[in-house]
Amino acid sequence: MNILIIGNAYPPTYMGGESAHLYNLATSLKKRGHTIFVAHPAASTDGRTSIRLSRSGEGIHVYRLCLPAEDRGLERLNIMLMDIFQGLLEKGDEIDIIHCHSNKFSSSMEVLTKRYSVPLVTTIHAVHIAMVHDLIKRKGTPVDPHELALYTADTERQKAICAKSARIIAISRAMNSLVVKYFDADPQKVRHVYNGINFDRLANFSDQSQMEEIKKRLGIGDRTVILFAGRVEPVKGIQPLASACKTLCERYDQIAFIFLGNGSADTWLRSYLAECRNVYFIDWLSFDGVIPYYHLADIAVVPSLIEPFGLVVIESMACCTCVISSNADGLDEIITHNLNGVKIPLVVDEYGDRDIRAEDICSALERAICEPDWRQSLADQGVMRAKEFTLDHMAEEVEKVYSEL
Repeated sequence: MNILIIGNAYPPTYMGGESAHLYNLATSLKKRGHTIFVAHPAASTDGRTSIRLSRSGEGIHVYRLCLPAEDRGLERLNIMLMDIFQGLLEKGDEIDIIHCHSNKFSSSMEVLTKRYSVPLVTTIHAVHIAMVHDLIKRKGTPVDPHELALYTADTERQKAICAKSARIIAISRAMNSLVVKYFDADPQKVRHVYNGINFDRLANFSDQSQMEEIKKRLGIGDRTVILFAGRVEPVKGIQPLASACKTLCERYDQIAFIFLGNGSADTWLRSYLAECRNVYFIDWLSFDGVIPYYHLADIAVVPSLIEPFGLVVIESMACCTCVISSNADGLDEIITHNLNGVKIPLVVDEYGDRDIRAEDICSALERAICEPDWRQSLADQGVMRAKEFTLDHMAEEVEKVYSEL
């Protein structure tokens, strides 16, 4: 089949779990004999609007829809995507399936599915904006009108794509019900397919010199390393984690915290922890750049308030790193508490608003710091769990969804 995959980012751009998933999906489907085209927005390097086509080393055709930084309108993106589709038709590359991972393209999805009768499959990676939007309405929380308008528009775009989709893929069982609840999706159309990982690539990393270079550059020495890798956003539990970090840094000199990633809470986080010793901040890296940090870490902490799946948990497990996470959504399905990781329960108020207590994060991390044998036991079991999330299995399950159309 000729498959057009549309997303928000694709390597070498790294934006966390979604871009890694798109790469894994595209390359896995390619290996199974499909012809893969990928389209995604990208920042313009020369200040001009353009479509740049490249062919990846895996033989995937990648279209980067380049816009100047000041041009954030979605209309241009959708026009560019339709131009790409028309160009493929003119070359004789008829698309059999459109697989969309971004609600930015809702208007073009409506046109393409109607005009060309190409079946649309949508994978939904995030639901937090819709959840926040719903909470604002139910709690009557004061909010900036512009921000509220953005929340509303995002939710409506996702609803529009779901309405046009022949099938909808949720990336965990928890997401199935959330997709139906917040996006008015037809339950009969929704399937759940877990994300997969390249286990061998993660587990078999053995460049000790690279890890030693990182330790030397940061001055970590032999400290117990606690890693947060992901978007630095409130929805990732970054504020209670920062509070726990400050407490533990005051208690223990032999630990080091690494925050790897960027986001809207970046400036606040660095200011809040500015006086803490042995806390390090690393900007986004490529996927290959992140792997040494997974192996360097003794503990990976994922205190998310909302987490549709939790790719960083599986990736950390594959690298034999002990995982401590919240029990949000997909995370609850990955981890068996005190067997292959630790789950910290979220606190939910009468409106459904979620939180995680800093003292609970602190307590879980403290035990892992002080009991290395227990920590290693969890990490060893985590490796076994990570082996269950293979790329082949993910691609096979996605193909089953395609075959229903």
